[in-house]
Amino acid sequence: MHLESFDGIIACGDSYTIGPVVDGTLCMEDSWPAILGKKLNLPVVNLSRGGASNTEISLQPLNTLSKFERPLLIFGFTVDYRIPYFNSMGNLHSMYGLLDSDFVYENKRSDASNKIGLAKPWMQSFLLPTENGLTGVQNMFVESINRIFAWERLIPNSKVIWGVLHSTTAEGPAVEDCITNIIPEEYMASCFNIDNIPYEALSLIEYQISPTDQHPNKEGLEIYANSIKGFISS
Repeated sequence: MHLESFDGIIACGDSYTIGPVVDGTLCMEDSWPAILGKKLNLPVVNLSRGGASNTEISLQPLNTLSKFERPLLIFGFTVDYRIPYFNSMGNLHSMYGLLDSDFVYENKRSDASNKIGLAKPWMQSFLLPTENGLTGVQNMFVESINRIFAWERLIPNSKVIWGVLHSTTAEGPAVEDCITNIIPEEYMASCFNIDNIPYEALSLIEYQISPTDQHPNKEGLEIYANSIKGFISS
């Protein structure tokens, strides 16, 4: 990739991309996309939403009004067990997880008057294996990876790169073998997870917000930005 080929960055993801929350305040200016944009001297549009599922992340470019003609689209994926749904406001939303407690929490939200708990048995069935050997949530992740590369066809002169930031376990792998075996090799070539390690592993302990909050702090987000910059430059 040649940096001069891009006129802006469109970043998509969840809370690991939108920026750190410090004392209850979201600091998007400290997010890794903002840091990366400064390093590359490119404007940035950050479309991330905390708690977003991979399906939602893959569709976030629909929310941009940017006028970039040659955008670099960067997708920071998350755990695969988040399921998308449309909330009572008609907006694409996502379950934070599929535990019974997650459904109790979601039903208490002010915008969940559609009683998402009624769909619990169906949603939880996505944790089970399907005919191709993958679980339902793994298949949804595969489709999210396939979907993001449609943006290269929809937006002329654009480029897509992606990686897993928040994983089921920080030790990895970022992308399971059962998934890499069925997606095109050129899609994996655009994955910035070096040695198949999720970015969460780069910001543990001293580079996370607190002992109980594993989100990356400002220094951890700097590490993310430098790693992605190195991938782009290489």
